[in-house]
Amino acid sequence: MSSKVTRDMLFETTQNVLTYSNETKKRKFVETVELQIVLKNFDPSRDKRFSGTVRLRHIPKPKFTVCVLGDERHCDEARANNIPAMTIDDLKKLNKDKKLVRKLSHQYDAFLASDVVIRQIPRILGPGLNKAGKFPTAITHGDSLVQKVEEIKSTIKFQAKKTICLAVAVGNANMTVEELAANINLSVNFLVSLLKKNWQNVRALYVKSSMETLYLILKKRMPEKKKKKEEKPTVANGSTLTDDEDNTMSDSDNDDESVQVDSTNISPSALKRRVSFLPEKKNNINGKVSAKTSPTSPTTSTATPVGKMRRRRLRTTSRSGDDRISFQGRNPIYTAGRPAWYDATGEIKEAFVIGICGGSASGKTTVSQRIVEKLNVPWVTLLSMDSFYKVLSVEQHEQANENNYNFDHPDAFDFDLLLETLKNLKMGRQVAIPLYNFTTHSRETHTKILYGANVVIFEGILAFTSKKILDILDMKIFVDTDADIRLARRLERDITERGRDIDGVIQQYTRFVKPSYDHYIAPTMIYADLIVPRGGENQIAIDLIVRHVNRELQKRGVKVRNELVNRLGVMRDLPMPETFYLIEQTAQIKYLHTIIRNKLTGRDEFIFYSKRLMRVLIEYALSLLPFENINVETPQGLLYKGKKHVYTDVCGVSIVRAGECLEPALIEVYKDAKIGKILIQTNQLTGEPELHFLRLPRDISNTYVFILDATIATGAAALMAIRVLLDHNVPEDKIALLSLLVSKQGVLTVAYAFPKVKIVTTAYDTQLDQETGFICPGLGNFGDRYFGTDPIASDNEDIIDGQCGYVSSQSVTPNSPQQSSKFNHVHRDLSPLNTLRSNDHEEVFQKT
Repeated sequence: MSSKVTRDMLFETTQNVLTYSNETKKRKFVETVELQIVLKNFDPSRDKRFSGTVRLRHIPKPKFTVCVLGDERHCDEARANNIPAMTIDDLKKLNKDKKLVRKLSHQYDAFLASDVVIRQIPRILGPGLNKAGKFPTAITHGDSLVQKVEEIKSTIKFQAKKTICLAVAVGNANMTVEELAANINLSVNFLVSLLKKNWQNVRALYVKSSMETLYLILKKRMPEKKKKKEEKPTVANGSTLTDDEDNTMSDSDNDDESVQVDSTNISPSALKRRVSFLPEKKNNINGKVSAKTSPTSPTTSTATPVGKMRRRRLRTTSRSGDDRISFQGRNPIYTAGRPAWYDATGEIKEAFVIGICGGSASGKTTVSQRIVEKLNVPWVTLLSMDSFYKVLSVEQHEQANENNYNFDHPDAFDFDLLLETLKNLKMGRQVAIPLYNFTTHSRETHTKILYGANVVIFEGILAFTSKKILDILDMKIFVDTDADIRLARRLERDITERGRDIDGVIQQYTRFVKPSYDHYIAPTMIYADLIVPRGGENQIAIDLIVRHVNRELQKRGVKVRNELVNRLGVMRDLPMPETFYLIEQTAQIKYLHTIIRNKLTGRDEFIFYSKRLMRVLIEYALSLLPFENINVETPQGLLYKGKKHVYTDVCGVSIVRAGECLEPALIEVYKDAKIGKILIQTNQLTGEPELHFLRLPRDISNTYVFILDATIATGAAALMAIRVLLDHNVPEDKIALLSLLVSKQGVLTVAYAFPKVKIVTTAYDTQLDQETGFICPGLGNFGDRYFGTDPIASDNEDIIDGQCGYVSSQSVTPNSPQQSSKFNHVHRDLSPLNTLRSNDHEEVFQKT
């Protein structure tokens, strides 16, 4: 998509704008340069409104102020860089005063907030910042505060509203011609990419400073027949331009001609006009002036003139080719979860590891990607051997910069770390992958977290060199490509992607790459189960590999829930384990359970008394943590012998969505508790639990973890949640499972698989329906009753009509296979606090 704005016209216009602002009519302030756009063939009332942000190369508004709402570490960093900052104590001083919060929002143009602080802002400040459109952007300790501030200052936003006119600041009068032209060019090209018909939706482009005239850089001629129908841009008072004024900005000689408006040929009224964002007004049948609107829904019925039918608004949707993967921004959302990778006893089923070896630039990565595409499943991990280059010394760095270091020799790789990583991936554990920078020949300071793979594809030039690695691989593939093709690919890759020069690439290839291939890589071809000529172009070989992998996955599949249901009769007569903790069944506890188990209990009462039980449950669970003795001094100057927790960090991991109900109780009782989330759903075809999503703190292995779920029936979801934590290196004796109601069979299932995990509850029932897996008598679907999404409840009354209770929410647990998911129906104002930031957590699946 080529640009319609010529380079000469763009530079000439920016030069005139800066000359007028800095020399002809210099002001006492720095003028802002604005880009104004008039659209065509675009109806704001019918067409989909676009929106997008882009980061410019140069900061358009140097005085754009950003305030940091952070913890002590972020505030210290902000003060060291002369950035305004406020701590939580400073925010609490505002006392949620609307005027003070409004004054704060007007004082700064944007806000940044630490990931810990941002969750408390709605509670401390109220909705003031959100109403002002300045809700903070999250930052973590891994981010550079200065770079984050510069990024916000350099970012502009295009958003279509009710008119066909747009305006955005792209620079200032203190910029050079090249800087301003670069910002304008980037802004225009980005805006055009947002439009449905690209340049066909652009009628005119203007550039002007704060106190200056308009400069036209693009004007498209309208056909004579359509010219009358085209909506004209409005001026500041809301009226449209006259035909004479409009003709001064048109050109009939060239459809895409760029012209500059000479201020000497324009009337004073035209010089002062500015693009307005007021909606176009039209006369209705009664002669009254009203704003042009569109129906809000297809079912809305309004009085329309006779003979003039109102056009029904249609809703259109689009779907990607893969129904199981959708995207929100850059984040993939998987609708096909990861099936159980363990048996009913909690033992791991090893992942299927594929090793791909071949010469440099032979197409190993392409073959790996083709396999991933053909498998068409979201639980595949791609691991490259290039990430495991050793850290170079100062002398080796100098050799690498001079192309005198052999990166194709086995000594260049960290095989110990590589072997440990492959073992952990095969066992289903979380691993941290180093990131290697080929330009600087060094590792990045941050790592990439991988977890959740049933298939691991490992590729590298020396993948078959180590005997220990060969023992780990379940399938070995060698990619054989002609040497001339590999040399041509390496030249293109190293020059374009890694910033090398052609002489250095050829020198390195002849001295190191080719001899290493002959001595270390080619001889390992005998270990391959399959040799793939021509790399990713060989579709037959790719299909054979995919079929074999699918067969192996079917052999390794397990039916966890079926095994649990079949063992219900055996476990019914077993005694309760020692790790089972039941809160003392006082009259008050019985009273609370009587209320929430009653099907006639209204939703408000159900929530209120459930929260009371949750507080009791959390307090009792905290009392089970290990304590140590401590002496403190009282205000009277006397010593008091007390207790304190051995583990200072506690993390609550909720099983979405019913488990989220326990999060507020944990935060209220233990204010510094960290929160993680796990989404487990039942596959409607197989009835087996599947892991769809998880987000956990990176340091969760150093905390004491509470798994939060409202009820536990068969224990299938609890088994999966515990298995996930163990894969993240959380010790088994530092895990506790908290629930308001459990079944005896569910407790025995968890205790049999993981005997060191504590199970804490306020009540347990002994009956469990073997066919449906529901708890009896139970308390109903806790998630539906708590969030008000029960389909049986009437519109006017919160009455739950159910005979036999069952576990958790249907969108969460695998204990109700016959019910459909209602995860998307949770009311936003009723769900617990669930704001988490991606930089401090990791995703369950790695999209490759």
